[in-house]
Amino acid sequence: MRSAGPSRRGSGETMSDEAMSYNPAATASPPASAEPNPTAGSEPGAPITPDLPAPAGRGGGIALTLLAVVSTACWFLLYRWYGLFEHRDHTHFSFEKIPGGLDSPIMRQTAVVFLILAASYVAAMRILRSAETIVPSMKLGALVLIAGPAIANIVLYPVGALDVFNYMIELKLAFHYDQNPYLVTFEAYRADSFAMSAFLVNITLFYGPAWLLVSWIPTAIVGFYDVVETLLALKIFNVLLLMLTALLIAWFQGDRRWRWVTAAVFLANPLVLFEGVANAHNDVLMTTFLLGAMFALQRRSPLAGPLLALSALVKLYPVVLAPLFVVVVLRERWGWKWAGSAVLLTAITVVIVCAPYWEDGKLVDGLRGGLEQSQVMDHVSPFSLAQQYAQQREAEGAANPEFIRSRPSAEVVPEATKSTLRNGSTAIFAVGALLIAASVWRGRSAELAAAETLLLLLLLLTNLYGWYLIPVFALLALRLDRLSAAYISVATALGLLYYPMFIYGHYNTDWSRFQVHLFLAPFLTLPILIYLVTRVLQPLIAMRASKPTSD
Repeated sequence: MRSAGPSRRGSGETMSDEAMSYNPAATASPPASAEPNPTAGSEPGAPITPDLPAPAGRGGGIALTLLAVVSTACWFLLYRWYGLFEHRDHTHFSFEKIPGGLDSPIMRQTAVVFLILAASYVAAMRILRSAETIVPSMKLGALVLIAGPAIANIVLYPVGALDVFNYMIELKLAFHYDQNPYLVTFEAYRADSFAMSAFLVNITLFYGPAWLLVSWIPTAIVGFYDVVETLLALKIFNVLLLMLTALLIAWFQGDRRWRWVTAAVFLANPLVLFEGVANAHNDVLMTTFLLGAMFALQRRSPLAGPLLALSALVKLYPVVLAPLFVVVVLRERWGWKWAGSAVLLTAITVVIVCAPYWEDGKLVDGLRGGLEQSQVMDHVSPFSLAQQYAQQREAEGAANPEFIRSRPSAEVVPEATKSTLRNGSTAIFAVGALLIAASVWRGRSAELAAAETLLLLLLLLTNLYGWYLIPVFALLALRLDRLSAAYISVATALGLLYYPMFIYGHYNTDWSRFQVHLFLAPFLTLPILIYLVTRVLQPLIAMRASKPTSD
């Protein structure tokens, strides 16, 4: 995946949830059907309860509408600078193409606009959460808060990441040229206009066949005649998927008011809209399937297994949630009939989805090869930073240290060191994931546990980018408590600010790439670490607070 703010071509960058010492004794959350109550807010995993004076219904609606107008105006201000139609002929246009970096007035104003968008979102969510009743005027304000920014993001150029152009050549390879993208690359079609905007032309597809098959839908409508038309189709398709995901979040709740709150927390989120619509990342499709799986799991439906499999057959990350699903099935005593049905349906789904591209198992080889090539870049996760630190150590004794530092760390770090780091990170993740699963067995919310397992994965086994947070935000919205809401708010603001700060670090300083990534880590990595540590300590803090004080 290419980040055009975080450029992987220009800067050499590329592609986890619970603390290592997760406390399995965390208090269980109430069932999803429980309505918010005045005493539940202090319980880990419990729904947020009104913590502000509820504005009058009409006043709340007016306030939401004003915030919606401000947000929409901000997005269309970004459109003036980064409009899709104005820059359709500017190959690889991105934040990096703005002359002067953060010294540019446009880039500085972009940072201010991102701050306003984040502040407007936080204020709007506070109004919704504080209202005792979501009156029609507030519903209208919330809808405008979602619709205006969504439309603006459809017509934004994907300046934050150019991955979507790689998506399009893979789709055209499969459905226009009738090639198997797990075996054949787009290299032979470089004269095609779609190849001009892509940057991974010579790598086999590293997304799963479920993504390929489902993404055929928008391309079947518009075809492959024009790059912008196909891009717009993928963006609109992602908007529809985000709406479906928000509906799943709402249906998951038992309280009508809470349905509006939780759906808006996800669908009105400016980072979700920017990464999911403007940049059109396929994490949106993965999230839709994952939320469908969580919904089916809550309903004790055998469809939970197939939907989880479909999510993992878009991007592999959700496969780490399979143990959580097994724990829930055993804890809830589904019985062998229902559990067996889920396993059978899952197997059938995997076979049907993989069959068109299987080619005697070559699909797996092509997927693995493409994934390995796409993951060689460096970024801000602890795993990636550790590998970059090892690279710095290698450079210290080299004849040409600057050249060593300029290369991706995967190219210069000894294989033994990489293996040690990979095995250590995998072991830490496995222990953390098992502790999280144990907490679910003891009654803790599977939805929060799933979000935290993914966060742990992002920290320890990926390079970590802002769009990786889309499924995390959706899972946290299912069981929204104060800590989850605080994390979403902070991660949203910092995730947006990451882009201008990326430009500053790479184009307005003399820092090495490793130093730039250390500078950027507080924008993506640090909020995850603070959230996970706080979640671990939360039961201890609650126990201490509940102890009677002596006179």
